[in-house]
Amino acid sequence: MEQAIANGKNLPISTKVAIMVCAYLRGRSFSSAKRILEAAIAEKEAIPFTRFNDGVGHRKGISGPGRYAVNACTLILTLLESAKANAINKGMSEDLKIADIRANKAPSQMRFGRQSRREAKRTHVVVALVEETGTSRAKKTATKAPAKTATKTAAKTAAPSSETKTAAKTATESPAKTAAKSAAKSPAKTAEKEMKQEAKNGS
Repeated sequence: MEQAIANGKNLPISTKVAIMVCAYLRGRSFSSAKRILEAAIAEKEAIPFTRFNDGVGHRKGISGPGRYAVNACTLILTLLESAKANAINKGMSEDLKIADIRANKAPSQMRFGRQSRREAKRTHVVVALVEETGTSRAKKTATKAPAKTATKTAAKTAAPSSETKTAAKTATESPAKTAAKSAAKSPAKTAEKEMKQEAKNGS
């Protein structure tokens, strides 16, 4: 199955937060994931945290601890838009689904200035989009249907009709059958004529 991939390298976000955001979005449609991220950025809907939730408070709308994760959601939304642009550039449909999204820890970098000797948070994020199942089936059906119709039409055109078959049989069989019928009927007719002529002469 064809995929559209977007890679985010060394993103300045927490790896633990990115892992939770990716786990919440994985398997969703593009439109649903975009709505969730935009709601989280506007702090209207939180991302549930099933891991790394020590000291994380509960949020409205979810049954458990969660965060809005504005920074992580903003960068991941940008990455999703980039993956969608890659999909359209490949000729894929706009009905897309997140087949895979994952976050991994990037190499640590040390901060400069007054925060020297303190590690900066860096994360790699990969997004892979595929077409929805119904859309891919519809495209396959649309491409196969004209080919099947053309094949059936060509087969019907190439196949001889019943009238053609009857004419061919008549053309091939009529000389032999005519000769056989004439050969079989001629002696009988000659004998009948001779008997009638003898009867007339006798009378």
